[in-house]
Amino acid sequence: MTETDTVHPEDADIRQEAQDAPAVTGRNRSLVFATATSGLARVVSVVLNAITIAIVVRVLGADGYGLWTTIISISSFLVFADFGLSNGLVAVIAEANGKRDRNAAIRAVSTTFFCAAGVRGSFLRACGRCRSTCSLGKTAQARTFPVSS
Repeated sequence: MTETDTVHPEDADIRQEAQDAPAVTGRNRSLVFATATSGLARVVSVVLNAITIAIVVRVLGADGYGLWTTIISISSFLVFADFGLSNGLVAVIAEANGKRDRNAAIRAVSTTFFCAAGVRGSFLRACGRCRSTCSLGKTAQARTFPVSS
């Protein structure tokens, strides 16, 4: 047996202490920090939403708040409702990049932009037609808001 193979009693004590110590590492600290930050952000978000709703209802009234909520919901939906255009664009740009065809990539971006604009424009046009028959739309048209200068 060599000197490096010999186990010293103090080495065994150090190993036992290391096993008994709580496992507080940088990774665990990061996890605790991320969890606390996420919880705090959620609380702040709830408080700010409550304040925003109170202000909007006071300024716009119940009908105006309903219209505002509808517009926000529709615009949020339109962000995600691109009918696969973004996924198609990624595929076409990847292919054009592989072929080193810059003009194909430019055409793809342009075509996707105008297709998305057309889809959103059609949707907004349909909402405009609906506005004249919708009681909420009539309320919003009749209501005037003071503009501060």
